[in-house]
Amino acid sequence: MRVFPLLIFLLFSFFRLPAQEGADQFRQAEELRIAGKFKKAIPVYEEAIKLDYYNIEYHVGKGICQLKLSEPAEAFLTFSLANSIDSREWKPYYYRGRIYTQSGKPDKAIIDFSAALQYATVDSQRVDVLFERGSAHMSLRDYKSAYADLSEALKLDSTNVLVLNNLAMASDEADKGDETLGYLFRILEIDSAFFGAWMNIGFKYQLMGDYVKSIEALDKALELSKDEPFALNNRGYSKYKAGDLKGGLKDIGRSIKVMPDNSYAFRNRALIYIQMGETEDACKDISKALELGFTRQYGSEIQDLKRRYCK
Repeated sequence: MRVFPLLIFLLFSFFRLPAQEGADQFRQAEELRIAGKFKKAIPVYEEAIKLDYYNIEYHVGKGICQLKLSEPAEAFLTFSLANSIDSREWKPYYYRGRIYTQSGKPDKAIIDFSAALQYATVDSQRVDVLFERGSAHMSLRDYKSAYADLSEALKLDSTNVLVLNNLAMASDEADKGDETLGYLFRILEIDSAFFGAWMNIGFKYQLMGDYVKSIEALDKALELSKDEPFALNNRGYSKYKAGDLKGGLKDIGRSIKVMPDNSYAFRNRALIYIQMGETEDACKDISKALELGFTRQYGSEIQDLKRRYCK
């Protein structure tokens, strides 16, 4: 009578063996991935997949490694395969959505992120998806939708500085500009060395016409990254507007040295040269801004300056 239970136990153990071996391979692959050995991890994930094809985590791990190796096409296929195996898992949608975003297809990314939200049940998962969907909405200049997503994410994680930073930018464009500085200063309460917050505070004060506070914030940004070209360019412009023409010229010159293809920096320096009465130098910068595509990026302002000051 004892033979049958023993036989059942042996059969049960036999059929579990491939899955258990797959789990062992998966643990090894995860260790390699965490150690940054992405190329070595992929074949180990593939062994795990052979042993337990329907385990979505194995496919996801492989896809993440492919992304780390800058193989988005291969990763896209991996996540799509995982999605076809089980369409109720959030991760394949999430990672495929990120690939869409990175490849300049935010509309398709939003579809995948929306699907991921249906199946993401843990708060941290939902924060990640909402952040990415909000960013995709911002790429489409749909700032109201971005604001809604990022606000929801902030409710789930009130100390997430990336969410706060993007929410500040979205609020400024979604007719909620009175909230922007509040979000940015909340970032600094969490992390006073968050470069992007100081940058955005400086730019916000600049837009408000408070050039002294703009310069103070950009000073903080440049303490963290002394040669950051956009911070230098913005501080130079604020110095110009505050009447410090020599200081503005120096900052923008440094910015151009670091980033010589920034048409807006040439526009800003041209404005300073015009204010100083040095129209010949101004016209050289105006021509350079046009050459670098200022009109295509920002509109007709530089052409208007050329007609007014340059023969």
